[in-house]
Amino acid sequence: MLKIHNVKLAFGEHVVLDEISLNFQIGTIVGLVAPNGTGKSTLLNVILHNLEPQAGYVEYDHLRYRSNREIIKLHRLICAFPDQSDLFPFMSGRDHLKLYADLWKNSDKNVDNITEN
Repeated sequence: MLKIHNVKLAFGEHVVLDEISLNFQIGTIVGLVAPNGTGKSTLLNVILHNLEPQAGYVEYDHLRYRSNREIIKLHRLICAFPDQSDLFPFMSGRDHLKLYADLWKNSDKNVDNITEN
């Protein structure tokens, strides 16, 4: 389960994420829909550990971004394709996942298990 607990992130006085708490169950597909400038990309960047919140935490499968070892484990479990220009037009979504799994030394079997459900 992906858990976001009381995450707060501000840029100066501009608070973008104000004590956000969410839980996502495994196998669930979630869409973030909101107007531009409301924090969708910022939230994804916090989940991916590209931005560190001033308060709260992100947890996946009881792992948090507390140590280099946990960061590496989490980066093997969580990825995002934030911009279509990063994708190869001749590859399917599953092929892209397998490519990233191979880069992170995960097996193709994990990708097949994830995408079957």
